[in-house]
Amino acid sequence: MRSVPHNIDRKGEHLSRCDVCGVMYLRSALSRGRDGLLRCDNDRPGRDAITLSELTAKRAAALASKLGLQRPADGAYPDVLPVREANALVAGPPPRLKSVAAVQSSTGVAITFTWPSSHATGDIGLIVFETANLPISTPATMASIPGAAQGIGTPNAVNATSLQVFWKRATFPEANISTGNFAGDHGCGTFILLGGCDDAADPFNVVAGDTVASGTAVSIPGATTTRDNCLVLAISTRDNDLNGSRFSEGANSTFSFFSKIFDDGTVSGNGGGFAIWKGLVLTAGAYGATTATVTSGTPRQAHASIAFAPPLVAGEPVPVNGSYSGIARRRTVEQVYNNEVPTYSSPGTLVNKPGF
Repeated sequence: MRSVPHNIDRKGEHLSRCDVCGVMYLRSALSRGRDGLLRCDNDRPGRDAITLSELTAKRAAALASKLGLQRPADGAYPDVLPVREANALVAGPPPRLKSVAAVQSSTGVAITFTWPSSHATGDIGLIVFETANLPISTPATMASIPGAAQGIGTPNAVNATSLQVFWKRATFPEANISTGNFAGDHGCGTFILLGGCDDAADPFNVVAGDTVASGTAVSIPGATTTRDNCLVLAISTRDNDLNGSRFSEGANSTFSFFSKIFDDGTVSGNGGGFAIWKGLVLTAGAYGATTATVTSGTPRQAHASIAFAPPLVAGEPVPVNGSYSGIARRRTVEQVYNNEVPTYSSPGTLVNKPGF
């Protein structure tokens, strides 16, 4: 039996190696640059796809058959091999909750919050603060989260409450943060540490909030995320003069890994408190309201839900019905032609990796 040269595929097509990436391709898919090097389409600037029109009619027909394409009436094939998306990026793993501090409170004297020893550069520190609807000034070095500030009731009245959330991106080691003295009847708050948030922009993807005049039912509004794998914090304050846990465990069927992470308050001044729930929204889109019940009284409430986004990272290709999205690694023409394409299972776990 006659042997076949190593640079001839089983269909008699010549193969050559890209001098840049070292991968074997059909010779017709390579081009020689002015420097004399053979380059694949992946290494030609400004190219994101191979078109069937670049190939011979015979190869175009064969590839179209492999891909289940019908020949257009005008005889021209479209770009059918989306082998790469330039700078393709996908959402990284969800941000993670690293710590939640115990409640601190006072009747106007400055409160100092300490960064946990576990904090690292890039972590996000949050101060969640409740008052009798007399907001405090933004602590030095921090910023207020727009949309999270909500309040109801006459300032400093018995049945007034408000919510504020401040944030800062850490540079290790961080110094303590003080609220400074404030004029309100009371204030109580906690310090939360998050890791793995978006480091290229503000860490929050979307914020929603509202207030309730009176009642035991809690419904913290949902919103619509624009990135996969967001961590949502849902917060509700209360105006009643009680400390300790005063909210039910809550529920949100649109979250993954839902739980209550904080529930406390103060009896300083007119008193008040708040609770925080967390959950993951793994697929970008609308998430529903977080519901719960106040277990003591029928207080006024201030609500906010804040979705924290992960960073964008280089993604793996994920075939869906023959098409690819979030492509970070190209297929060669030869792999497509010989049906040698990598297969993946949701959400992008590599199952088979031929040709790489």
